[in-house]
Amino acid sequence: MSIVIRQAEENDVPRIVELTKELAEYEHLSALCNITAEMFRKLIFEEHSLNVLCAEKDGKIIGIASYYFYKISTFSGKKVLYLEDLYVIPEERGKGIGTRFFAELKKIAENSQCGKIEWKCLKWNEPSLAFYDKLGGNRDEEWVTFNISEF
Repeated sequence: MSIVIRQAEENDVPRIVELTKELAEYEHLSALCNITAEMFRKLIFEEHSLNVLCAEKDGKIIGIASYYFYKISTFSGKKVLYLEDLYVIPEERGKGIGTRFFAELKKIAENSQCGKIEWKCLKWNEPSLAFYDKLGGNRDEEWVTFNISEF
């Protein structure tokens, strides 16, 4: 069966939550994953601050890519599309779905006049690092990421 990459619809939210929690478990970050269906619904369909692409096969969502436009590069004067999460269920990995997600993200970034697509990957996640390298992703070894999460 063919795989369709499409924008999320409101009735997809429960499956988006499931797949996000699967990703958190894979990344050993389940304790930090407290998002609910209502939170996703609000972010995607009310606030329009988050976008989600779905990979659908035989009527079932088998992967998601969530993204948003999170900053402006003052050097280029262009927006940056930030890929927050990319997840494909284990039994569907290695079949080109991640590559198809990136092809769609590149189109979206180009149509939105973005200067680049940016994302992060955990250092221990060798399969994903290898995929991003194969895709032509540029590792940024110069910048150190900081955050403040308690305020």
